Amino acid sequence: MMSGFAQAISAYHRALVLSGDAKPVRCAALTRLAWTEANIGSGADSLRDAADAVQECVHLKDDDAPAYARAVEAEGEAQFWSGQVGKATASLTRARELAAGAGDMEIEALSAMMLAYNVHPDDPVAARRLLASSMELWSRNGNRYGTARAELVAAYFAGREGDYAAAECAARSALALFERIADSDNAAIAYNNLGMVARNFGDEDAAIVAYTRARRLFAAAGDELGEGDAISGLMELSVASNYLRSAGPELYARGRAIAKATNGKALLATALVGTGDIDLSKGRARAARDTYRKSLDAAREARNPLEIALALGRLARAAVAMGDLEEALNLHAQALIQEQQAGATEDVARTHYLRSRIYLARGDPRRALSEIKTTISAIESQRLRIAKFESRAQYFAWVHEYYALYTRILMTLRRSESAEEFARLALESSERSKVRAFIDELVRTPQDASCSVFHKEADQPELAPALTGADPLSAPANPVASSLTAEQIQAEMKKSGAALVEFALGEERSFAWFVDGSRIAAVELPNSAWIQTRVERLRRALEPPESLGGETPEGFLERHKTQRRVAQELSVQLGKVLFADMPRLKGKELIIVPDGALQYLPFGALATADGTKLVEQNDITILPSVSALMALRKSTASRPEPQNKVVVIADPLYELPGINGKSSPNAIASRTILRSRELTRALTDLHLPGTIPSLPGSRLEASSIQKIIGVSGTRLVLGAEASRNTVLGGAFAQARVVHFATHGLLDARRPENSGLVLAMFNAQGKPQDGYLRMGDIHSLHLSAELVVLSSCESALGKDMGSEGIVGLPRAFLYAGAQRVIASLWKVDDEASAILMAYFYRELKDGRSPAAALNRAQLRMARNQKFHDPYFWAAFFIEGEFQ
Repeated sequence: MMSGFAQAISAYHRALVLSGDAKPVRCAALTRLAWTEANIGSGADSLRDAADAVQECVHLKDDDAPAYARAVEAEGEAQFWSGQVGKATASLTRARELAAGAGDMEIEALSAMMLAYNVHPDDPVAARRLLASSMELWSRNGNRYGTARAELVAAYFAGREGDYAAAECAARSALALFERIADSDNAAIAYNNLGMVARNFGDEDAAIVAYTRARRLFAAAGDELGEGDAISGLMELSVASNYLRSAGPELYARGRAIAKATNGKALLATALVGTGDIDLSKGRARAARDTYRKSLDAAREARNPLEIALALGRLARAAVAMGDLEEALNLHAQALIQEQQAGATEDVARTHYLRSRIYLARGDPRRALSEIKTTISAIESQRLRIAKFESRAQYFAWVHEYYALYTRILMTLRRSESAEEFARLALESSERSKVRAFIDELVRTPQDASCSVFHKEADQPELAPALTGADPLSAPANPVASSLTAEQIQAEMKKSGAALVEFALGEERSFAWFVDGSRIAAVELPNSAWIQTRVERLRRALEPPESLGGETPEGFLERHKTQRRVAQELSVQLGKVLFADMPRLKGKELIIVPDGALQYLPFGALATADGTKLVEQNDITILPSVSALMALRKSTASRPEPQNKVVVIADPLYELPGINGKSSPNAIASRTILRSRELTRALTDLHLPGTIPSLPGSRLEASSIQKIIGVSGTRLVLGAEASRNTVLGGAFAQARVVHFATHGLLDARRPENSGLVLAMFNAQGKPQDGYLRMGDIHSLHLSAELVVLSSCESALGKDMGSEGIVGLPRAFLYAGAQRVIASLWKVDDEASAILMAYFYRELKDGRSPAAALNRAQLRMARNQKFHDPYFWAAFFIEGEFQ
């Protein structure tokens, strides 16, 4: 069965045979033939037929100017898809001018869109202007199909520029139309864009689904060029993924076949790299090397410096696997030449990092330091762009790797050279890494407002300025410029009388630094895998056991007892490993900067050397880094003084009253799901049902707080009023304390989906978007001394190095809050309410928030019913410690 494209090409050829000397017919048939061939990757055919079309149509330019403009546009598309950028620019510019002169808005819009595609790599600003022009022309002409095509281009641009939320909105908007009219080729392009978005959000499963759909649609349409793009997207998935383990061989074979059919040497080089990766992952280093060499040949034929560098880098990887480190260094040196030629700063930084690892493995830390400094320089000069990485997850992972290696090299040099000097430099490296990660994490969070560029539903209320795209707090232009020196950190500790313990986890060794007013001490710790395993086990051991089917009460109690014994043993082991070599900490205000899996650790529950828990010895505050706190202090210095008011947002309207006054569970309305993809994803990642259970206990928690603080000092925001609109409206921007007794979802798998679930219905019972996203929170302008998140739901993520647990509290810090109390897991409602009552009594008595939380936790630990750490150890305070 012929595809739609094949049928069209056959029809155009028949038209040419039947046309005789009829130039208008030949002009139209050749133009459409060239356009079709260009869009399915038949480069040579499209260039030939486009040239013929121009020759035929030039004779009609006086009588049928639009026909000539269409032919010139088709030639521009043929040149664009064949990689002839300069010629394409000239042809598309000429076509645009001809169409404008002829009053043909359709061809003018199409020419502007393709010109935008063509110039985007070199001039994104000009490309966006051209695209806006094409969308405006199509919109004026009432052509929804044309605007949908432009949305696909907008999705591509947004993805290339790192705005994945906007890319997703544009692609979904266009997809809805293309699926409705059964335009499978453009629908496939939309799915390709959605695959790219999913990959960059770290959702490989969704990426596989989207790319696979795109591939099938392209194949059915006979569009080999499009199918090759979908295959390229699949090939960019991690070679360690289960999908590529099973589907990889067929995928790479098809990629090679398409590359040969379309003369796509770059695609051939990529497919061969993927084939070699499979061999290398299975320990067949020599076979991988041979395949990488073929990839290098194809890349050189394509004259593509980045593909050449990729193949050279893979050859270096194979050389390392075979133990030939000298050859690996030589290959990396060749790759650097290609990367520098292409201006690929990100790849240059990566190659210097890989060379640094090799020198360290060879026992040459000085040469390793020189190489990694080049990488760090690229990061700190703001020259690495997230959009140039395969995914945002890859960017953050690699930047973390770079600083971790830099720190490790400095700590290695500490053994043989000036110990104190290198310990201080390593601490500064850790701080620079963390302030970089903190600000990158905040800047990267997608704003939900991106969708408004493409949609605006008539019934959607105008929200606060928070969603207009205005920047919240301005992050420092250069985050590293805000990083403190070791001496500045020590001076801060001396001024406050506190002690700092900062951690940096690494794949081979981890490190910790102790800093107070009189000393800086560094210690080595086990590697990150060792620490993560024990943090996971402790977290699971702290969870209340569930009764097993057929289990006797005695059996349940025995299993519970065993689980608690395991938790105690792990708390002793982790406490000893993390703090035993530290100077005496007892009685000091303890500032902890965690890293990786330690972000999930309830530090207060750890046992100290004398058997007591850390919470019994110290008030504990968590920080993203000391430098980040100093930057936040400067950013919020001009905020107005908070009013002496506690605002409690509690018991949001998650359910509508049903028959006889009974509540009817809210199976979230489909419109709300569509508007709140982040909520849907977070619920999925946390393995929670699609319904949002009510929190009647939170109303009691709110009332209890009001009784302690007093009616005049509190404002309760309950039911339908406890909504996203209320929060974004700025009603509590100047409150001293803002307390959320609502569902908080801390998504460790995709931190940007974390948020607070507020009222899902308004006062009239109409469904509404109740999810306060990370981007919303960043947009708030708070003066609060404290934000409390008392009912958070989280899960141990597959990547415990992610920012899911801490991302939500840090969003409130960025929004202006001085400090935030949150929990590492969902705590029993009754226990949470009691702990919060203890906390507010201590706060009212004049204690600092950290001291108040410490004493509330101690009281819980002595409570006969809630003494187990599960009920109190989850809560932590992050932010200002003075």
